[in-house]
Amino acid sequence: MRKEVGQYDNDVDILNAILKALYSGPRAELAEKLLKRFGSFQAIFRASQEDLLRVKGMTETSTAFFSSAVAEFRQALKRAVKDIKPTSEYDLIYLAIAMDTESAEKYRVHIYTDANDKIIKCEKMINESIKKTVGIACGINAAKMAIVDYGRREKKNPPGQPELRYIDEIIKPLNAVGIEFIDYIDYIGSKFISLRDVINGQTRYKEFNEASKEKYEKNVNFLEKIGSILEE
Repeated sequence: MRKEVGQYDNDVDILNAILKALYSGPRAELAEKLLKRFGSFQAIFRASQEDLLRVKGMTETSTAFFSSAVAEFRQALKRAVKDIKPTSEYDLIYLAIAMDTESAEKYRVHIYTDANDKIIKCEKMINESIKKTVGIACGINAAKMAIVDYGRREKKNPPGQPELRYIDEIIKPLNAVGIEFIDYIDYIGSKFISLRDVINGQTRYKEFNEASKEKYEKNVNFLEKIGSILEE
């Protein structure tokens, strides 16, 4: 179901206030176009100048403002990370955005929480191994874990056998020590797909504004469902 701009009232108000000083045309119409194109106020700040200029009505002055504010906005997001409880798709994507860098390289974020969903550790992983990942989870007494792959280059194909095998091999030891695996999110460009989508047969990458804010269902049998896909 397509979201209407009315569902973004707070974002529209913020955008109108900003555009008032930058744009002489119909601000509400431009705000609607921006939100439909990028999905959220946060995503607009993360967009490149080239992408912003593709939206009819955007000017060099407007794009320069959003681009110059990226560093400050990212810092604000990082300060908010400690208060996030990653219990939904939306939360996990928000965390990845908060840890974003200017690099075009893809990176992986591991998120560990306690039994009350409070983040214990949230970090980018470089040259991670399954042994190291599980060791960290056990060392900080994590109760749950999630993984987000984040990149700027869009792709059409959902996570394939390599990603699924990697996740499968991580979930096995986590389950053995009683740590719940929350979800895996592949977030590329401005679109994403979750492991829960993949094991339910979905292949379409969704827009940011389609991310569910519903709390995750507990005790999903990822191993059984991933195993069925890998055997196909």
